[in-house]
Amino acid sequence: MHNVQFKMVIKKDSDFWYDHEVALKGWVRKYTWIGNVNVEKTTKHIIIRFGVGDPDPWRAAYKALETALNMKRLLEEMAGYKLGELIQIGKPKWEILGDPVAGEVAKKQVVVTDSGAIDNTPDPGTLHFYDPEDVVTYLRMPKEVRKIHQEIAEVKKEVRQMPEIIAVMMKEMAINIGKEVAAAIIEAPSKTEEKEDFDRELDGYA
Repeated sequence: MHNVQFKMVIKKDSDFWYDHEVALKGWVRKYTWIGNVNVEKTTKHIIIRFGVGDPDPWRAAYKALETALNMKRLLEEMAGYKLGELIQIGKPKWEILGDPVAGEVAKKQVVVTDSGAIDNTPDPGTLHFYDPEDVVTYLRMPKEVRKIHQEIAEVKKEVRQMPEIIAVMMKEMAINIGKEVAAAIIEAPSKTEEKEDFDRELDGYA
């Protein structure tokens, strides 16, 4: 995760300052997640910029916020500043290196969209995302593709087995129909029985 930027309003200034990354490197390494934070002081704000490396995009976002909060605390407790709330500026990017498709695309052109970008910075085939959800989706994609392949293979298997399944169903249906027809024939009354029943019905009117 890079291009992380926060600014804080200077409510109370301090005489202490240093040249960007040099003087506070020891503090930063001891009290934050990373070793290099660029700190810039303007007339009204202190601006901090840095990057965070972590394979989990949500943990990277957490580390970024934790680093910014620690930098604020260091400047207030150890350098005498009084600073306002952290305000995120710029657009952080989650960076993924070495994607083979992005590598081929980047040989011909740089692609920039609202969701991210493909380019050769810092290495060929670099993907940039602006949303950690997109990173999670990308990281899950190989597993999802394998799952889709498995489902397609199962469907193909079922389709190949369909004629056999239909033949079995037709055979069972024919047997059931045959049984029903046979039962109907056996249970049907004979003509003699029908005549006797008819005669008995007429006896009451004789």
